[in-house]
Amino acid sequence: MSRIAVRCKELSRSYGTTAALSGINLEVEEGSFLALLGPSGCGKTTLLRLIAGFERPNGGVVEVGGKTVAAPGLFVFPERRKVGIVFQDYALFPHLNVGDNIAYGLIRGTDRKERVEEMLSLVRMKNYNSRMPHELSGGEQQRVAIARALAPGPEVLLLDEPFSNLDADLRTRIRSEVKGILACAGATVIFVTHDQEEALFMGDRVGVMNSGKLEQLDTPEAIFHTPATTFVARFIGTTDFLDGKTE
Repeated sequence: MSRIAVRCKELSRSYGTTAALSGINLEVEEGSFLALLGPSGCGKTTLLRLIAGFERPNGGVVEVGGKTVAAPGLFVFPERRKVGIVFQDYALFPHLNVGDNIAYGLIRGTDRKERVEEMLSLVRMKNYNSRMPHELSGGEQQRVAIARALAPGPEVLLLDEPFSNLDADLRTRIRSEVKGILACAGATVIFVTHDQEEALFMGDRVGVMNSGKLEQLDTPEAIFHTPATTFVARFIGTTDFLDGKTE
């Protein structure tokens, strides 16, 4: 039986009287890739932030690596959760070169140089150690951000719409490269996107969200061929509906 890397139980988050998330239940197996898909304002980024520890839930439980990190009366801060994150704008430190960016989260006294070289090899940027962020393309900056997030060995890697800043042609190529890199690393990944094609391509499983709720959590094939709700069917692609009654 596969180990569960991330578990959310009855997770909720409200802002005043507005419910951003309501009763979210999900499990992410170690080494798997979960794509969270939905329109703007559906709660997918809020869910990512709750798992990362950037926000506190109003109710429910978050577990990372088998340890409870958020629950009523309990909150573990982000830096103690063993969670890596790649932001939408990559957030590389402009004054640090590639190698120093990757080494930033590593504990001093460990063999940081060896780990940096390992990460550079993983993301296929062996000769980029001394480059500065402004000397890199968008795709290269993204790979450095992924290497930096993976370097400390997190339980889960969170990706917040990482391809949204890339043009369409580059996005298609880069997402294939990123999927291959993360598969080689054996990483557990939760990935947020509003792009249906992207979610179906990247995810081992896809969670479709709407109005703070998880409408369906299943394989890409099941999401596409057997949508559980009318919303999922409409959101995934062009669909014809027929009204009728069963007798």
